[in-house]
Amino acid sequence: MNTSTSPAGPARALTGRTPERLLRPERLAVLPPTRLSAGRALVNRMIGEGWTISCPEFDVDARARGRVRYRVHTPKGPLDFVAFSFEPKLTGRTSRIVGTDWDMTGALFDGTASEAVLERTRHEIPKLYGGRATPDALIWCRSNRSLRLFEHVVDALADGRAPDADRLWDVGYLMRNTGLDGNGTFGTRSFLALPDDHPLSAPLHAQMLAAYLMREFAVDLAEHLARHRAAERGTPGRAARLDPRLRRSLGLGNASALGLVFFANNHPRLIDRWLCLREEALAAALTARRGAGHLAAIGELIARTARFHEQDTTVYGVFEAPDKLASALRTALSLLEELPDPTAPDALAHLWQRWNETLDEPAVESLAGILIDSVPDLTDALVDRQRVDENLRGRPEEPVARLLATLEEEYSWALEMDLTTEASRRHVWYKSAAAEEPRRGPRTEVPDGADWGLNVPRAVQSLAAALRETRPQDTVGVFCARRPEHRDTVVRVQALAGTLLHSPHMNISDAAFMPVHLVRFVNSAVHGLDKTADSADRNVLGLLFHGAPGREELGTGVHADWTLPVRPVPEAPARLETGNEDTGELRVSVRELRLMTERVLMTTTLPAGSVGAAREIVADAQIHHSDGLAGLLADLPALRDPAARPHLALAPDLLDLAVARALGGETHSVGVPGPRPSWALAALPIAARRRGVRLTITDEALTADADPDPAPGPEATGLEAPGLEAPEEHALREGLPVPLDLWQRVVAEADSALTPDSPLSRTHAGDSVFGPDGEILAEVGEDEIEFPTALEVTA
Repeated sequence: MNTSTSPAGPARALTGRTPERLLRPERLAVLPPTRLSAGRALVNRMIGEGWTISCPEFDVDARARGRVRYRVHTPKGPLDFVAFSFEPKLTGRTSRIVGTDWDMTGALFDGTASEAVLERTRHEIPKLYGGRATPDALIWCRSNRSLRLFEHVVDALADGRAPDADRLWDVGYLMRNTGLDGNGTFGTRSFLALPDDHPLSAPLHAQMLAAYLMREFAVDLAEHLARHRAAERGTPGRAARLDPRLRRSLGLGNASALGLVFFANNHPRLIDRWLCLREEALAAALTARRGAGHLAAIGELIARTARFHEQDTTVYGVFEAPDKLASALRTALSLLEELPDPTAPDALAHLWQRWNETLDEPAVESLAGILIDSVPDLTDALVDRQRVDENLRGRPEEPVARLLATLEEEYSWALEMDLTTEASRRHVWYKSAAAEEPRRGPRTEVPDGADWGLNVPRAVQSLAAALRETRPQDTVGVFCARRPEHRDTVVRVQALAGTLLHSPHMNISDAAFMPVHLVRFVNSAVHGLDKTADSADRNVLGLLFHGAPGREELGTGVHADWTLPVRPVPEAPARLETGNEDTGELRVSVRELRLMTERVLMTTTLPAGSVGAAREIVADAQIHHSDGLAGLLADLPALRDPAARPHLALAPDLLDLAVARALGGETHSVGVPGPRPSWALAALPIAARRRGVRLTITDEALTADADPDPAPGPEATGLEAPGLEAPEEHALREGLPVPLDLWQRVVAEADSALTPDSPLSRTHAGDSVFGPDGEILAEVGEDEIEFPTALEVTA
């Protein structure tokens, strides 16, 4: 697998962009979507490879109740998508994960899905967190209609009329995504199990394909219901189809909030890889030297982008107004046209320098995106390099002095941050017991809530202070054994050393931190949403696939240049059961195993910094020996007793010390206290093999030395993650069979880490209207109470 590197050398010197400039949340928030963004990259791949999408089943009645199946034909084989359609209800509707009713639920499958699989999926999806996906499910998804616009479109088409083009443009969608879950969630297939040549192997492409098909389903459903309505009116042949240009202008609505801040913090290697490839694409565009013709093409892209923003009627809050951005782009175009010699080899580099000197950050980043998109042959090739091994592994054999030097060299921004004020620790980040919704609230309002937020600067400052009190020649393994509360931070710093674009420069607990900046970065730049408007400093709404060709146009190769659509003028319309119910087993994904284990461990007296290491020991024990979860539950009383030291509490220290000394050339042996054999200790040789150490455990001692036959690398397994052994590969592909009653007990213990739901805590995640019994009645920002457009504001 490719390793991630930060912009350096000639590329960094050419672009003039440093981590200090790029990683401010405010700067990240203005990165626009490009051909590297997941949604756009997927559509471009579908067009370029000639994917086609058929609809072998559309069984929906006049009240929108029924089932639809789409089949995606790719060069590597078919993928099935099923949509379960429902008659809308006016309660329980929200874009937040606490919703209880949806107009559509769906699932994307790897390959074709049998009738038994579809029926089981229909039964399980409504349970959501209580449901279980089938082994071949990649994504579960949900969406709701824009009630006013959807009804308007159906009524107009039923009458043989075109719907109001202005209303379609201003709202932009018929349905809004309310959830895309995969990569192990609910037992879906882990993405790591997909081979490199799988059509959806690139990060987030599975989610994006499900989103694209939800968008297609929305229009197909509207046309289908229009035919029913026309028949009810006695004019069965009158119903029209939506004008293709209007259809392309409609995207899939999307609302995101605090969960994407967790995403950015918890996926540092993915963020670093994505940003590094973006900088590489920009440098490649600046050095392409394709002459005056290339500059003319860039000018056309600037003009199209300016026009797109001029036609954007969305009202933005903290983000720059589209008319201001459009004006800046017109200035950039003038500077291009003023170039004295467009044929000069350094013309584009000179122009890039002028733009940076003259224009503000939103305009410069928009122009960077235009340059990236101006060389599609160079940019599209980088999409295949976005996949990255996200496992973080430490180096316990490293001297403390080297670790401290890494902190001082790569985390000066965090070490210099003032964390002494009350404002610097104002907010707590947590997950609610209500559908595990991520929330942020003032510390005084969440006195009993666990703080789940990964505060990088505070963790780094605390680690640096502890390292300065430690002998520099000590190994990191010895340090972690003495100060286990820092282990997770140590592993993160060591694993990310040399990759400088992994962590936005922010204190997420600070009163001044605005989550909306990170949410917009992930939504716009990474996912590829257009028109990303903000609300309440934490919510971002936008459109996926705005302008993309419909499924009937994909195979034709037309509309390949589909982004930045023009405002159309219409013509006449022409959680707990699957697996084996009989044996009381269910199938659990590796990701779920790790998530639930981590939550259980958060309720113990383990140092917070050792939770991640202990989680991996439990996972190894369950994958290889099937005793990790049972052992964890058996040890819970001791793990919650501050005076007790069960083997799971000792295991991370023993492992780090053994690896540090074995890789340092010693044969390490230590006596092991307590009863033997122990499930936790029995799992340690597995982790040691990954680090090149052979670990032997007897009733008397644990012995470690360098392993002459280390764990197999990715070339031996065919997977991207290094060191996968056969049981791990099988678990990633097929999941793990776990007794139902055991998993229920694990989930019950894990739920105790969640913060109880309350009317006050609901306000920490968004603006919803709740009834007296806690039911959702409506949501501020939902399409029933939509963001105003400029037309509505001035009316």
